[in-house]
Amino acid sequence: MERIDLEKSEVALLNSASIIYAAYVTKGVVSGENEDEYLQTAISVAIRLAKTIDQNVSADSEINGGLLGG
Repeated sequence: MERIDLEKSEVALLNSASIIYAAYVTKGVVSGENEDEYLQTAISVAIRLAKTIDQNVSADSEINGGLLGG
């Protein structure tokens, strides 16, 4: 069995892409012919969401010194 080591950010993207892909499957739009296309689309959407969040939300760890500068 092949071992895959993912960073925390990659795990978060995997989780998001899995949920998005599952929605496509549940909706009934995924078939044997377009499975790879929808898988790639789910990954792309998850990455776009992550980039949008990163650009618009500042996590506490991204703020140097916090509010008090300490």
